[in-house]
Amino acid sequence: MSTTAHAGHLQPNAAHHKPKVPRLGSAASRLALDPAGIEARERDQMLDRLRHLRGVLPVLAQEMAAARRQAARLRTDNRRLSEQVRELRATLEARGHKSA
Repeated sequence: MSTTAHAGHLQPNAAHHKPKVPRLGSAASRLALDPAGIEARERDQMLDRLRHLRGVLPVLAQEMAAARRQAARLRTDNRRLSEQVRELRATLEARGHKSA
């Protein structure tokens, strides 16, 4: 087998290195083509996604609740500040200043 030097290391020449391909008669290839095996893998993937969502959804719900509370506080602050602006404008107009 020929080798090439790369960054001070000897590595097998890529031209001579062939990836392993399962033989058509192997158990792995039969399982890969078996409908029951495909269904089992899909079921396992779906269960993994479900487990992930079960972990993520409570966190998202907490963040959404916190965002709603913050939005309510901001609306209250906005109403209070708007009222202060109205009061200040009224005071300025009463003193004879032009409103902005």
